[in-house]
Amino acid sequence: MEKNAWVKEMPVAVTVADCDGTILEMNDKAMKTFEKYGGKSLIGKNLCQCHQDRSNDKIKQIIETGEKTSIRLRRTVSRN
Repeated sequence: MEKNAWVKEMPVAVTVADCDGTILEMNDKAMKTFEKYGGKSLIGKNLCQCHQDRSNDKIKQIIETGEKTSIRLRRTVSRN
Protein backbone atom coordinates (compact mmCIF):
# COMPACT_ATOMS: atom_id res chain seq x y z
CA MET A 1 0.00 0.00 0.00
CA GLU A 2 1.27 3.45 -0.93
CA LYS A 3 2.29 5.69 1.99
CA ASN A 4 -0.70 7.84 3.07
CA ALA A 5 -2.87 6.22 0.39
CA TRP A 6 -5.94 6.69 2.62
CA VAL A 7 -5.68 10.47 2.17
CA LYS A 8 -5.80 10.25 -1.62
CA GLU A 9 -9.47 9.29 -1.77
CA MET A 10 -10.78 11.23 1.24
CA PRO A 11 -13.98 13.18 0.44
CA VAL A 12 -12.36 16.43 1.68
CA ALA A 13 -9.64 18.53 0.09
CA VAL A 14 -6.24 17.91 1.71
CA THR A 15 -3.24 20.04 0.76
CA VAL A 16 0.13 19.50 2.44
CA ALA A 17 2.78 22.23 2.51
CA ASP A 18 6.25 22.49 4.02
CA CYS A 19 7.38 25.09 6.58
CA ASP A 20 8.12 27.57 3.79
CA GLY A 21 4.58 27.29 2.45
CA THR A 22 5.51 25.25 -0.62
CA ILE A 23 2.73 22.86 -1.60
CA LEU A 24 4.09 19.30 -1.46
CA GLU A 25 1.00 17.17 -1.98
CA MET A 26 -2.68 17.41 -2.81
CA ASN A 27 -5.23 14.64 -2.68
CA ASP A 28 -7.71 13.98 -5.50
CA LYS A 29 -10.43 16.15 -3.92
CA ALA A 30 -8.03 19.11 -3.50
CA MET A 31 -6.88 18.84 -7.11
CA LYS A 32 -10.51 18.87 -8.27
CA THR A 33 -11.55 21.64 -5.86
CA PHE A 34 -8.74 23.92 -7.03
CA GLU A 35 -8.80 22.79 -10.67
CA LYS A 36 -9.64 26.24 -12.04
CA TYR A 37 -6.60 27.63 -10.18
CA GLY A 38 -4.25 25.00 -11.59
CA GLY A 39 -5.17 21.81 -9.71
CA LYS A 40 -2.21 19.45 -9.66
CA SER A 41 0.07 22.15 -11.14
CA LEU A 42 -0.19 24.01 -7.80
CA ILE A 43 2.19 21.43 -6.32
CA GLY A 44 5.53 23.18 -5.95
CA LYS A 45 3.99 26.64 -5.70
CA ASN A 46 3.74 28.67 -2.50
CA LEU A 47 0.49 28.88 -0.56
CA CYS A 48 0.90 32.66 -0.39
CA GLN A 49 0.42 32.81 -4.15
CA CYS A 50 -3.02 31.29 -3.74
CA HIS A 51 -4.52 33.28 -0.86
CA GLN A 52 -5.51 36.77 0.20
CA ASP A 53 -3.48 38.71 2.77
CA ARG A 54 -5.73 37.73 5.69
CA SER A 55 -5.28 34.04 4.95
CA ASN A 56 -1.55 34.50 4.37
CA ASP A 57 -1.23 36.07 7.83
CA LYS A 58 -2.91 33.01 9.39
CA ILE A 59 -0.72 30.62 7.37
CA LYS A 60 2.45 32.46 8.48
CA GLN A 61 1.25 32.36 12.11
CA ILE A 62 0.71 28.59 11.91
CA ILE A 63 4.16 28.06 10.39
CA GLU A 64 5.90 30.31 12.94
CA THR A 65 4.15 28.93 16.04
CA GLY A 66 3.77 25.31 15.00
CA GLU A 67 0.07 25.62 15.83
CA LYS A 68 -1.83 22.53 14.79
CA THR A 69 -4.93 23.46 12.88
CA SER A 70 -6.90 23.16 9.71
CA ILE A 71 -8.03 26.04 7.58
CA ARG A 72 -11.47 26.09 6.04
CA LEU A 73 -11.61 28.21 2.94
CA ARG A 74 -14.77 29.73 1.61
CA ARG A 75 -13.10 30.92 -1.57
CA THR A 76 -9.68 31.12 -3.11
CA VAL A 77 -8.18 33.98 -5.06
CA SER A 78 -5.45 33.29 -7.57
CA ARG A 79 -2.62 35.81 -7.81
CA ASN A 80 -1.00 34.60 -11.02
